[in-house]
Amino acid sequence: MDEHTDLYDLLADDKEARDLFRSLPDYIQGAVQQRAGELRTGKAFRDFVKKHYPKP
Repeated sequence: MDEHTDLYDLLADDKEARDLFRSLPDYIQGAVQQRAGELRTGKAFRDFVKKHYPKP
């Protein structure tokens, strides 16, 4: 599991994470960006989105 410096580094390097981020509504993207420093792996990012913003 590759650890990146932050969410933005992760999104630049991981197409799957980038596609997921782009598919999120703007308000969720904003909430994710507020935690950019904590989300350094694809798994951490996906787990955060799944936990806090589950699909209906």
